[in-house]
Amino acid sequence: MNLSLLQNTAQETTFWSELWGFLSEDSMLEMLSWEFWLLFSVVLLIVEVFTSSFLFAALIPGTLLASFASWAGGSVTVQLICFSFGVLVGLMLLRPMFLKKALDNSVPSNVNALVGCSGKVVSEISPGETGTVKVYSEEWRARSEKEFSVGDTVTVLRVEGNTLIIE
Repeated sequence: MNLSLLQNTAQETTFWSELWGFLSEDSMLEMLSWEFWLLFSVVLLIVEVFTSSFLFAALIPGTLLASFASWAGGSVTVQLICFSFGVLVGLMLLRPMFLKKALDNSVPSNVNALVGCSGKVVSEISPGETGTVKVYSEEWRARSEKEFSVGDTVTVLRVEGNTLIIE
């Protein structure tokens, strides 16, 4: 019984010593090479394509700085400091700039560009009924709370599906 307990203790010691050896500075240097950081950057770009939140892309400056630090011969500590600094820069400076640019709604497009435009009534529109309005060179279904005759000029208030709400 004592012999198996000693063998068990020897196995635990071996496991912990192997784990400590795995987490040593030398083995971490081998793992955190510049190629690792560049591969990590590519993975982050791929994930960003599927999420489009600019969160993963904000980590890329950190991976690039860490890659440069590794290429220059920096220790694991230097690489992690560079990574942390790059992530902070990405999250505090770059991400807000990208989000502002991506969420800028100053120029409407598609059907939203029709809001506020004028058009001519092509077929009579009664309250609660659908008629036809020509805006620019296209004819659209239109509804209104007011009655409009053929030839009246109307303004587009909003778009609901493929129907213009006019006044």
